[in-house]
Amino acid sequence: MLPEPLLDALRPPRLRPALWHALADLARRRDPCQVHHHQAVWFDFLRRHRQWHGQWARTPELACVGLDLLSSSRPKHERVEACIWLTLFPSLQTVEALARIALDPGEDRDVRNQAVWTLGYRQLQEVDDTLRWKPDVVAAADDALLAVWRSPDRNELDELLPTLRHVSSPLVLDALAQDVIAAAPAIEAYATPTLAHALVDRLEQLPSPDAPRILRLVGHVLGCDVAPRLLSYAASAPLTERVEAMMTALALDADRARGPVEAWLSTLMFDRVARDRAAWHQANPGVLPTVRALAVARQTAAIEPDQRTALCLQAARNFASSAAIEPFPEEYLYAMWRHVAYRAWDDAAVVACVESLPSMLEQGPFLVAPYIDALAHAGRFDRLAQAAREHACTAHATWLLATHGRPFAALAMRRLATADGTDPEAVAGGILALFLAGRPDLASLALERDRPRAEYLAGEGIPAFPGPDELWRIEHEPARCPALAALVSGGLPGLLSCIRGAPEGSDPDPIDFALVTAREQDLRLDLSGATVCFVGSVPDARRVIDWLQAQGAIVVDGPFANTSYFVAAPDADPAKVSRLRAMGVRELPIP
Repeated sequence: MLPEPLLDALRPPRLRPALWHALADLARRRDPCQVHHHQAVWFDFLRRHRQWHGQWARTPELACVGLDLLSSSRPKHERVEACIWLTLFPSLQTVEALARIALDPGEDRDVRNQAVWTLGYRQLQEVDDTLRWKPDVVAAADDALLAVWRSPDRNELDELLPTLRHVSSPLVLDALAQDVIAAAPAIEAYATPTLAHALVDRLEQLPSPDAPRILRLVGHVLGCDVAPRLLSYAASAPLTERVEAMMTALALDADRARGPVEAWLSTLMFDRVARDRAAWHQANPGVLPTVRALAVARQTAAIEPDQRTALCLQAARNFASSAAIEPFPEEYLYAMWRHVAYRAWDDAAVVACVESLPSMLEQGPFLVAPYIDALAHAGRFDRLAQAAREHACTAHATWLLATHGRPFAALAMRRLATADGTDPEAVAGGILALFLAGRPDLASLALERDRPRAEYLAGEGIPAFPGPDELWRIEHEPARCPALAALVSGGLPGLLSCIRGAPEGSDPDPIDFALVTAREQDLRLDLSGATVCFVGSVPDARRVIDWLQAQGAIVVDGPFANTSYFVAAPDADPAKVSRLRAMGVRELPIP
């Protein structure tokens, strides 16, 4: 799948070892049958594409993978995936290849649809900051999308209208003005005066699902001059459109709109939300917050890196100001809010976003770590522990609790490290917690005996810790892995230097010395009378059983009540391991 010269050029340290091995392993022969081999390679590629999705963009040379898969000789599913892969590598070459497909009526419809989407997709989301849509690439992609819009078969491409919401090119927007009713689903955050005036002339004909956001947009573009037209439209518009037209007019020209708005409010039985929104618009004249926010959210990958954080922070605040009054009726706005909040790198922005919707973390798991970071900085340790348990972020939570002076909470979280108890953050946090709980002797013993698991290298297995991947990360991105860097480079003094304490008014630490006793038992391997069960097929099981019995342990067939330890084999079911850890059963490394 990858040419040998490219793999050689990308060898570490050019590429992170875990990523390089994931690519190199694709060349390994999996099955003598060519068809089966190709299928296995393909499924491995898909899995690794998703697993490391945010990091491939660091290596622009890998665009060649997508360009090769885009070949007309490839099956449809591979060509669609190629277009998805190329969202990570915007370039003139990529745009040219995708434009040829998008404009060819003889191409498969699904492939054309994905090519169109990739041409317009300018959101960074959780991808590495190195992904950048440069101005010349944006211009070339806009030209291609304009050609698609003008093509006779544009209605066959379902993704064209959603894609055009990312486009701010005046040429494209003016072209949409020539057929505003057909273009309505594509109009959201950007408009030229020509397009805005064309929309104002056709307000009554706009499709109902599109009208509310278009009303906000034309107000944003045309300003107070459009307020009278919005008020006249509101007099006979359906309820949702009436509310948006009146509130937009109030934001633009409060003196003119205040009377009609107040007359409408007086007819409402439950008017608190509407009055709160009206008061906000009068206090913030000229501001239509969701339009401003979407203008940033749609093009985060095209914004200059030195401006991106500030603009995303302001966009997140704009979303928050609207959502604080009432939930968004357009659910997709929460997805746009998540991504600017993530890119704002601001605790308050992340917390406001996550806590606006109960399901926010399920829908945007990339916000889990920033959210519990923000909770730690605020001293909300009870909520931190709850969120970490619910979203399998216990290793990171262990590290945060320990470094913020909550050793007993950290030890309790360490026992629940359901994702991986050998994660460097879980190990480092557990060592710090023992020290802060008054047992420096156990902290030193844990530093000696609790060895984290190194990153798996495809085709090579799991090396001794620290492995090549850990050493590469410590050298090239130490700020992203402080626990790992302190654990490997600084020992106990290095770990202690990471302690920052808790802010005033923080949640107290739930003191429980039984947690320390349990850790001591684990570290000193006092197995007298302890019950141990196996999960999976433990290699050389007879030898392991003999060793456990020699230590005074009792080997049982399954996790019965009060089982003390479990031994997890390489093929252990992760769900069973997670359940055992959640029950408080401690993992025992294979001796």
